[in-house]
Amino acid sequence: MNYLVDVKNLDGTKEISFDPKKGLTIGAAVSMNRIALDPNVIKHYPNLVEAANSVASYQLRNRATVIGNICNASPAGDTIGTCMALEGV
Repeated sequence: MNYLVDVKNLDGTKEISFDPKKGLTIGAAVSMNRIALDPNVIKHYPNLVEAANSVASYQLRNRATVIGNICNASPAGDTIGTCMALEGV
C-alpha cells in the first residue's frame, strides 16, 4: 500500500523568515516562487533566487519547494548546490 502525505497545511511549514544574525528560515511548504519573490531573499540571497527561478516552469514552482528539492536528492536538484554553498542546515 502507498500513501501520499501533503505537509502544506501543517503549522509553520508555509513560513519564511529572515534574521540578520540567524539567517534565512524556510518552511517545508514554501514554494520556489515565494522564495524567488521574497524581498529578504532577493536582497541577501540572490543566488538562491536564481536557483529557484531555474526550476522547471512558473506553474510548477508554485507547488515545488526547496525543501522538497533537497529531500528528493535528485542529481538534477537545482537548489541543492546553492544551499550547500550558503552552508544551509
